[in-house]
Amino acid sequence: MTRAANSIKAALGRFAYLYVGCLLRLIRYGEYASTTKAYGFQSIGQDCVIGRPVYLECPHKIRIGKRVSMAGCVYIGAPEGAAVEIGDDTMIAAFAIISTATHDYHAKEMRRTGINRSVVIGKGCWIGLNAIILPGVTIGDGAVVGAGAVVTKDVEPGAIVVGVPARLMKYRESEMLR
Repeated sequence: MTRAANSIKAALGRFAYLYVGCLLRLIRYGEYASTTKAYGFQSIGQDCVIGRPVYLECPHKIRIGKRVSMAGCVYIGAPEGAAVEIGDDTMIAAFAIISTATHDYHAKEMRRTGINRSVVIGKGCWIGLNAIILPGVTIGDGAVVGAGAVVTKDVEPGAIVVGVPARLMKYRESEMLR
């Protein structure tokens, strides 16, 4: 790490990380996000609660609905060419990862083959502790992603998925989704 990078890290504190291109943002405990100006989000709804710390790569590519809550240590990465959209009333538990970036493992030089695909999380979803949502996934309204699940494919509305890779366990009762 260069001397300049070390001084930036020291000035920002122990949770500071330096990224080339988009700045990785750190949001401290108890901060309520009510405007896009606060953290550079593309858009964010009212009454959102964000825990400490939440790591956001390229927050200008992240759209967050109303009344969304995120626990601490959530990572949302949306590098150039992709976006993340999180619907109203969605809950995201601690240590969840939402990533829009991957590599092409068919390529000879994987390191040089970045692939970016948007992620969409519907309204009223619950993303469990340590869940991972991979690029290109759409999670339907009212779906539940169990703790530790790795979501590699789209999730239907009202579905409960668990495991690695995430598989359908069952559907929520239809009365709950109204």
